[in-house]
Amino acid sequence: MDSNRLLCGRPFGGCAILWKSGLLCNFKPIVSESRRVCAVMIEMGYMKVLLCNVYMPCSNSNEHEFDDTLNEIGKLIYESDTDYIVVGGDFNTDLSRTTSYHTIRLKALCSSHTLDFAQKHDNSNVEYAFESKINGDKSSLDYFLFSENLGTNLIEFISIHDGDNMSDHSISLNLSIQLECCQLDPLSKTEILKWQEASSDQISKYKDTLNNLLQNVYTHWKENNSPRSGQLAEISYDDSANFKNLKEKDHGGVGIYYSTNKACNIIRLGQLNIEHVGCNIPDKNVSIIVIYRPPKYRLELFMPHLEHLLTELQESGYHYIVMGDFNQNLLEGQSSIKDSFERFGFRQCVTESTTEGDTLLDSKTGSCQLRKFLFYLL
Repeated sequence: MDSNRLLCGRPFGGCAILWKSGLLCNFKPIVSESRRVCAVMIEMGYMKVLLCNVYMPCSNSNEHEFDDTLNEIGKLIYESDTDYIVVGGDFNTDLSRTTSYHTIRLKALCSSHTLDFAQKHDNSNVEYAFESKINGDKSSLDYFLFSENLGTNLIEFISIHDGDNMSDHSISLNLSIQLECCQLDPLSKTEILKWQEASSDQISKYKDTLNNLLQNVYTHWKENNSPRSGQLAEISYDDSANFKNLKEKDHGGVGIYYSTNKACNIIRLGQLNIEHVGCNIPDKNVSIIVIYRPPKYRLELFMPHLEHLLTELQESGYHYIVMGDFNQNLLEGQSSIKDSFERFGFRQCVTESTTEGDTLLDSKTGSCQLRKFLFYLL
């Protein structure tokens, strides 16, 4: 293979380093003379860390190219002027092959610069990183090396075997290093899975992953307007004229799914002529309200009840997140529902259209910063 010709995509390797733009530290790319090595210097005020990513030649390549790549890594370490080093990538050699020239040379690099293999750490749980599709043989060709003084910072080193990762069995290194970060507006993205490129084994593992996740999901079917029968019987769908009216509207229906291993309490708001359900997540100190406004529910009738609800939330003093289908385009310049939320101090979290007609009918607003919450509005 001509090493001077640029080859893109699988199975031709390559390396890159990505970092979160919200981290409050300086990332300085380091120029490498080798196309097989990329590096950045991470400056955090009190310490500097050299991070290198490498894609080594395979074992049947000539030994000179392997040595040249190791020498480039050694040069970057020598010129970095820092005691904290992390090198990761595909080294294309198995440490169990002790007589292999590549393994001997790689261990020599570690010895020269006092680097340790993460795989030999007590917190390592990497069974293998490569599995042959021909005969099923398993081996480890991908490694992380780090300077000895980072040994106490290693939290875990694992290999990832899941169905939605189309790579080989990727590895993950978790180091505990104190960093500050700033709050960034969430970026919207659309991911498209290339199912036509997935093997039957990958699709099977993907299905198994979904099945395991769905087993932890539990839905509350509401009789008498609450799963706790008897507590809210006075405003059940059968006894309340308001709820009878809502029940006869087209479409609709609200519900909340939550994991059975997560504490969650159903909450009761005042008697409102709004189709809604609410719950509280104690360990997050936040409550969630889901609302549905049928298209036939006229705004002049709906708005007073919505403002009564928002007033009750505001006076409670708690953090609330309100979401649902309001059947009004919130992207329009004039939106009575959006204006009402903003007047009560709520911030719109969804900024793009949610329908094929480029309208935003499904809203998600919050009175708190949404940093560690994952929501799906169906």
